[in-house]
Amino acid sequence: MQEALILKLIILAVETILIAVIIALVLSFSVTKKLMKHNANLIDQVKESDKQ
Repeated sequence: MQEALILKLIILAVETILIAVIIALVLSFSVTKKLMKHNANLIDQVKESDKQ
């Protein structure tokens, strides 16, 4: 009986960790995408200032 409870707790812990990792990856992708867009805007601004 106690072993079954321990197994359920381990499974719950693993599921929680997997969900946390997935959330971290999604947030990381979102931040990376925003930074890439920001960098592209900065590059465009530098190119425009070089033309003038």
